[in-house]
Amino acid sequence: MDPKNLWGELPPLANVRTPVSVLKEQAAHLTEMTKGVLVGMVVSVVWKSNLFAYQLVIRAPALNAYEADILMIGYDITLYPLRFANVATDGAVLLCDTEEAFVAQIETVLTSESVRKIVVTLFERAHAAKRLHAEIGNSGGGGRIASLSRPSR
Repeated sequence: MDPKNLWGELPPLANVRTPVSVLKEQAAHLTEMTKGVLVGMVVSVVWKSNLFAYQLVIRAPALNAYEADILMIGYDITLYPLRFANVATDGAVLLCDTEEAFVAQIETVLTSESVRKIVVTLFERAHAAKRLHAEIGNSGGGGRIASLSRPSR
């Protein structure tokens, strides 16, 4: 005798687009747009013990892997509402009730003047460092490029 199914009928179990997957999509776009000069990354962070928390970071590998923190999100198992912090500027925490509100908030941050300035500055410096490194490598000089940066995660 088969055991009785006590779950009843489950709703359709569709592929859910999680907030972290939205961030990973945007991180991949940045990496692609800059041809790897800048790398978009999503890292797991601790915000509150009961939240899944992630940070969107821009890394410049040519600048000793310098990283700029852009935004942070935190959500529980139900996904929404989620907490959203614009780390690149004021750090204010907002609540996003839906995926649409979340995506709109990401767009607001990523197209902001302060984030654009971070991207342009990092890109220019990283691109120049790559060129300099290539010139040093091609000249046969064994010199090293010294730079100051935050430690890598």
